[in-house]
Order: sequence, then C-alpha cells, then structure tokens
Amino acid sequence: MHEFSVTKSILDLCVQEAKKNGLKKVKKITVKLGKFTGFSAEAISFYFTSLEAGTICAGARLVFEKI
Repeated sequence: MHEFSVTKSILDLCVQEAKKNGLKKVKKITVKLGKFTGFSAEAISFYFTSLEAGTICAGARLVFEKI
C-alpha cells in the first residue's frame, strides 16, 4: 500500500513541474527505483493508471530504472 502514496506523490510532482515549465502534456515519466526501497514497479504502474485520469500526465508512459 506504500506504493499508492508514492505514486500519488510522483504524479503530483510531475503535474506541478509540467505546469511550472509550461508543458501541456507529459508523455514519459522515468522512475528510478533503488534495490532496497521495497517498492514494486508493477504496483506503482497499477496505481498510476487509476490516478492519472484528468491530469496533464494522462497516458504518460512509466519507465522504471533500477539503480
């Protein structure tokens, strides 16, 4: 369930930064996950699809990089 709040924070930050930089659409979001974070890329993707509707990030592709 931690992934829900993390995903919400990622989305909120992306929306905020996109608006600040005058963007109308976000197409890709890169998320770097550390080995010991315990976060699941699958869970983040799942929650993102339920939160993205109606935002500037709707339809954005999530790309996960393991660090």
